[in-house]
Amino acid sequence: MLAWLFGLEPPSVGTARVLELGCGSGANLLPFATRNRRAKVLGIDRSDDAVESGLQAVRQLGLNNVRLHAADLGEITGELGQFDYIICHDHYSHLSSQERRAVARICKENLAANGIAYVNFNTYPGWKSREMVRDAMLLRLSGRVPGVQELAEAQGMYDFLKRWAHLGGNALKGAVEECESLRGDPARLSTFLEPSNTPFYLTDFVQRFEQHGLAYLADTRAAGMFINHFPEGVQQALLSECGNSQVALEQYFDILTNRSSRQTLLVHAEQADAIRYRLAPERLAKLHVTARFECEGAVQLDDSEQSFRVADGRRVGLRGAAMKVAAYRLNEVWPRTQNLPALLAYVEQQLGSLPPNADAQLLDLFEHIVVSDFGRFRLSAVVGGPGAAGMPRVDPEVIAYAQLSGCIEGSVTFNPWHESVTLDAFSALLLPLLDGCHTQDELLEVIADAVAEGRLGFLRDDRPITDRAELGRVGVLHLHRVLESLLA
Repeated sequence: MLAWLFGLEPPSVGTARVLELGCGSGANLLPFATRNRRAKVLGIDRSDDAVESGLQAVRQLGLNNVRLHAADLGEITGELGQFDYIICHDHYSHLSSQERRAVARICKENLAANGIAYVNFNTYPGWKSREMVRDAMLLRLSGRVPGVQELAEAQGMYDFLKRWAHLGGNALKGAVEECESLRGDPARLSTFLEPSNTPFYLTDFVQRFEQHGLAYLADTRAAGMFINHFPEGVQQALLSECGNSQVALEQYFDILTNRSSRQTLLVHAEQADAIRYRLAPERLAKLHVTARFECEGAVQLDDSEQSFRVADGRRVGLRGAAMKVAAYRLNEVWPRTQNLPALLAYVEQQLGSLPPNADAQLLDLFEHIVVSDFGRFRLSAVVGGPGAAGMPRVDPEVIAYAQLSGCIEGSVTFNPWHESVTLDAFSALLLPLLDGCHTQDELLEVIADAVAEGRLGFLRDDRPITDRAELGRVGVLHLHRVLESLLA
């Protein structure tokens, strides 16, 4: 979607050939292959155990479009074939220099002419402060490989630093605060303490891939690529300093924001001249968008500016009747998406006729969603939710994936944005019934029966809720929460 938005013509995802380097047991590839049965997916990992675990899941899910192989990066050659998308996630900074060169070579030799490679990496300058904490943890481990006991000791070092960080001034205090998310997360802490860790400045990273005939396309967080987040004076200074180089501009962004990680998209150098970072109206017009725009008061059906609150709490001023009505509609149907024709039809219905500049207002709203990170956007619709006649529905693939992988508390499925969704007992109970064939009232009866049988329970003021009417009200709230988590 980002490649298309920036002027390229990328391969269709639904029929794509996908290669993942360091796929583990396939936690990223299997949901994709489940949803996109016509795509062809290959995962390669150095761990025989991880690959065997993944192959068991492939067999359990009945997927015939997935292959997993155990191999080292150096064994991959051009003979493996061409792929529309190549993924290297959470590995690049932890590889040896030889292995990093292999990743760049594979992206060159095995990427289709109009394909896209994704490589994420730890980034300077943000990682400079994190290295202070990492070095202290490794010092405490004295060269031991992190196991359960060692991770506990590393956590103890973090707690020590946090307690006394004020003695080290703002630099140490800031570093400790940046690493707070590691607390209580053994998987992330283990990755943080990988023996090999090489962060890069963006410019250095891009140069390494340019040497192999690849060019920078974008970061997966598109909003961070645009200059409008900075005050006007800073914008002018950045433009004067960086000229027309998108990479140089974003390198300055990283320095100003102390960025510590990047999720980078690369294409063949021959594609670079076709990249357009100025968003074209005709491409914006093809987007399906979703956003929360909570209006502070009744929507004023005129061209005055009115305040709305977006999902992260920011207040934004929207001007123009068409834009405000469209924002209201997006909030009303969230987390489902709307495209331009659907929003124009709704605006016309609410206003009686379309204002002369309605298209321009809505495209301006779409651009705000992309550039200012007000919401999410894609090239296909996210439907589901209430469904026909008020019958809640999610995609059949979501239900099938959860059922085939063992629909129990703690199991996972995925949403339309290719994000993992952990199922609690409540979600696991309802998910098989969210097929568009059960009314909300029928679902609430299932919830009430589960409570009566002791399989579920709800508390209010630390006391179990037993009143059926109260259970119904609580059940509706939880039902909507489940639907949102499976769609948003």
